Amino acid sequence: MKTDNRERRHGRGILKAAELLFVLLCIIESRRNEDSQNDISEKNRQRHPKTTGEKLCSALQEIGGRLGQYPMKWTPNGHSGTLEGAIKNGRMDCSHFASYGLQAIGVLPTGQCIWLTTKIRGKGADELQEKAKSVRHPDRKPEYCHLKTGDIVGFTHPQHTMVYAGRENGRMLWYSGGREEMENRSYGPKPLPFYEDKIVRTVVRLK
Repeated sequence: MKTDNRERRHGRGILKAAELLFVLLCIIESRRNEDSQNDISEKNRQRHPKTTGEKLCSALQEIGGRLGQYPMKWTPNGHSGTLEGAIKNGRMDCSHFASYGLQAIGVLPTGQCIWLTTKIRGKGADELQEKAKSVRHPDRKPEYCHLKTGDIVGFTHPQHTMVYAGRENGRMLWYSGGREEMENRSYGPKPLPFYEDKIVRTVVRLK
């Protein structure tokens, strides 16, 4: 009798473990499907931009393609306020790359640029503030900032301004005009693992 009871308990334990495993597998599969749908949605948005943020990403894709044809040097000063000027003198930094995209879609006037630290800075700061739907200071890692495609994101350690481009295969993608991007002539969209653990100071979302 005791043996029968032990066997029943053992059988129920196996059944419960199997049920838990089944539930876990369902959750994993659901998340995979969700990531896949998000990837498809991001690609469709890039092909057919509707929001201002999506238009910014489309503009940066085109600008990155142009810049990739020229040798560019990262420098903290001596930048041009326009893309044509940057190509001519071969100098740029991350914030100017983002600013050229903002100029291309009419958010910033030609020649005006911005950069992000704990607030919006630069000659185009007032203009961008006016065109922004929201300006947040999350002080969190990018994963927890509830970013949307086209959000302009600012870090301070190290100081960097770049644009969130959505996800692919679950990875966060960025348009960035940093030193490495200039050396490789590749401006995105692509993952940037170095910034995944950095703290976001400012997020600007366009109207």
